[in-house]
This record gives sequence, C-alpha cells and structure tokens, in this order.
Amino acid sequence: MRPLAAAALLALGCHAQLDARPDSSTGDLVSAFAVNLLGAWDFVSDAQTSSDPTATVTANSEASVSVAYQAVAGGCGCSARRLWVQLPREFACSSTTMSFTWATTGTFDGTDSTSLRVEFGGGSLNRFVASTWSGHSNCANLFGNQFPSPPRIVPGENRIDLAQLDAATDGRCADFSTMEIHVEGYACFNALTATLSDFVLQ
Repeated sequence: MRPLAAAALLALGCHAQLDARPDSSTGDLVSAFAVNLLGAWDFVSDAQTSSDPTATVTANSEASVSVAYQAVAGGCGCSARRLWVQLPREFACSSTTMSFTWATTGTFDGTDSTSLRVEFGGGSLNRFVASTWSGHSNCANLFGNQFPSPPRIVPGENRIDLAQLDAATDGRCADFSTMEIHVEGYACFNALTATLSDFVLQ
C-alpha cells in the first residue's frame, strides 16, 4: 500500500477544498480529488441580469449542494449559486475527467430548466455548460440559447472527459488550478430544484 498523503489547503470565504479519495478495491490512493462542496455559495446572475428568478440554497454538505429556483413576476433570467474552488495543483484538460451526480426536479420546457456550469481557471470562455434539457434556455448563452440534443448530462452519475469537450455543444477547457461551479436555474414560470453531489476530478 502506498503511504497516505494529504494536501493541506486554506479555506477562505467561499473557497472549497479537495481531498484524496482511496480506491475501495485496493485501499491505495489514486489521483482522484473530491471537491468539498460545503461553502458560501454566492448568488450570481449568469445571463439576462435585469430580471432573475430566486436561487436559494436549501441544503449543503461536504458531498452535495441543493438549490431551489422560483420564478418571480417578469423574471426569466439565468441565475445561479456559485462556489469558487482552489485546487491543490494544475489539472491538464488532456488527461482529466470530471465526475458528479446530478438530480433535478420540476416541469422542464422552453422557459424552465436547470443546468450546471463549471468555469476553468476563471476564463470567460473556458467552461463546461450542460443540462438534462434539450432546447431553449437563457443559461445556454454560449450556444445561441439552445442546449443540444441529446443532453450532455443525465440524471444520476455523469463522467465528463475534458479532452472531448466541444465548443459548439458543451464548452471548452484550458489547463486549470482554480474553478468555479455554478448550479443554474432558468425559471420563468415553474418551481425547480437542482442537486449536485460527489464531484470528483481524476
């Protein structure tokens, strides 16, 4: 068994930390890092900032975050709760996968949906954006306000190879040592929820 190693990180404000995760089959440490999702999730307007639905964190732990969205009169923006993460080292897009579990509830249509946005290194265009919904959404502003078909994420477990991102459908990546995680909602009329959990880089 290789010796256990832990990277000490300083958590400041809305910062999160990553922890090494052991391989359950061998007991050895593998190069996987689980993001600690417990933190100060800031409100942010990701698109159409003048009129946004509410976005409220309803549950938060080291393993998960849940956000509820409720349309307000005239509100059809894309709003989110956002966590900034300092990573323990630089991750190369060419050899990194991103895995997570996604759950969402509500009636989805062309005016109501949820999505996940992950920004790499703070770059305005270096980001992954995806939804379980295919069709119009103000949160899909990188793609002409249209999420592609088939959807790039599904309810349940997801594994994203960052080397395979497509700028036309789900984003692009540049090597990164920080990231921002946005749990987004586009709610014109309906109440929606989204839960992100078990977020790991490997």
